[in-house]
Amino acid sequence: MPIIKSRSGVMEIAPDLYLLKLGPVNAHLVKDGQRLVLIDTGLAGHAPKIKRCVEEIGCRLTDIHAILLTHSHSDHAGSAAELKEITGAKVYIGHNDAALLRGELNPRRMKPAPGLVNRLLFMINLFVNSAIKKTVPDFELYDGDQLEFAGGMQAIHVPGHCLGQMAFLWNRDGGILFAGDAMMNMGHLGWCVANEDLDTAKASLEKIGKLEFAIACFGHGKPLLSQASERIRNFCRRDVRASL
Repeated sequence: MPIIKSRSGVMEIAPDLYLLKLGPVNAHLVKDGQRLVLIDTGLAGHAPKIKRCVEEIGCRLTDIHAILLTHSHSDHAGSAAELKEITGAKVYIGHNDAALLRGELNPRRMKPAPGLVNRLLFMINLFVNSAIKKTVPDFELYDGDQLEFAGGMQAIHVPGHCLGQMAFLWNRDGGILFAGDAMMNMGHLGWCVANEDLDTAKASLEKIGKLEFAIACFGHGKPLLSQASERIRNFCRRDVRASL
């Protein structure tokens, strides 16, 4: 399927699945009948842009009935509080990140991934882990939780980039994975610029690679629209060889 970008930056990448380009970060919309599921919310102040994207596909912002957060970093959960207030949507987040979203803990320390470019990007704070407007999540997710959205989704705990990061596997079209920041696809597949623990992130990506899915969507970069699980498995094998 060709990707067609609208004026607002929304692109349909599969039936009932939309990529929202929010500057340096992506969010995703899933159509669930007459309702919408929003996966991540971008930075603080992105609610108006999300509204324009929603309207571009013929829906209203208040059609969002669930907000799934892959993790609590400011570029993914920055507009969660505002959108929850506007839409009344239920907010879901991994249980290890719930206290961060509630404002009970400060953001955890991040470390740059290997490589000069990653270190430079980390130093200039391209991926900022700053405080966000606190909000109370409605549901705290655990590994393997089943979500009854759009035919069924599974929550998968994939720590490393951060302790509470969750991926979501949608039971559609051969499987569609929302990977959050488990990895990036900005020009090529690679590790996120910053991680709390890279070894744990590698183990989580190997866990993801054991699943089967045709499409993978990322918080940063382009989606993989075919053979996604195989391509991620190949990346893991190359990374292991490079570290020997």
